[in-house]
Amino acid sequence: MKHTKLTICWVLIASLLGACANDLKYRDAKRLQAESKPEEAMVLLDSLVLEYPQSTEYKSALATLKERQASRLLTEADNYRIVEDYANAAILYNKVLKFQPESSRARAGLEHIERDRRHGKLLAEADAAFKKKDYDEALDALSQVLDENPAHVKAK
Repeated sequence: MKHTKLTICWVLIASLLGACANDLKYRDAKRLQAESKPEEAMVLLDSLVLEYPQSTEYKSALATLKERQASRLLTEADNYRIVEDYANAAILYNKVLKFQPESSRARAGLEHIERDRRHGKLLAEADAAFKKKDYDEALDALSQVLDENPAHVKAK
């Protein structure tokens, strides 16, 4: 009987220590968020969700952080795309897809980058053709851009 009580005490102590460690990990994740280190916070929250899949608190914190981070990165990526900094825009869209593979906005952003790059090449071809006074070729290149995007400012 004495041995059983001792075993139960050790199990309780181990459980309490485990709970404290998880509480510390959760607090660390919150601290990292406050320090503007969301990627590191996501790693901690991911590990907590894996260890404790039944914890709605950990799941909710992770989902909220992912949503905020995705929104911030997508806005930043869109701004890069607008100023035609396609390399940085693509990096950020892909970063979002790493933790939110279902993000339709990130996928659409990557598709827009491909389209914008293609349009840039067509506009350069149109400009070169115009300078050679090959107006039919210039018009053809511009028409291709406007067929895909009738509101394209530079092609108008």
